[in-house]
Amino acid sequence: MSNPFEQFMQQAKNIQETFKKAEEDLKGLKIVGEAGAGMVKITMDGRRRVHKIEVDDEIYKEERSIILDLIMAAFNDALNKVDEATKTKMAQFATRFGLPANFNFPFGF
Repeated sequence: MSNPFEQFMQQAKNIQETFKKAEEDLKGLKIVGEAGAGMVKITMDGRRRVHKIEVDDEIYKEERSIILDLIMAAFNDALNKVDEATKTKMAQFATRFGLPANFNFPFGF
């Protein structure tokens, strides 16, 4: 029979390794937010870092305020998609360790 403390430490190590893998998976995501029927696209990773902004040349015919609104909308679309991906990954992480899928972790990615 193994020591309960050793079992606890092994489980803590497993949780830490699984969490690191989930964090790396999210970091490697490339999520595209769009606006204006794809005329503006913003690509970011799971850590909310912007990697690319694409603006269709046709958009420059619009007023400045419309262009800015489309950029903001694409950015917000990307952020919403990152949030959804993070929630999904955290739910998978939680259920793997017997926690409810909507468990509120005291830490985040």
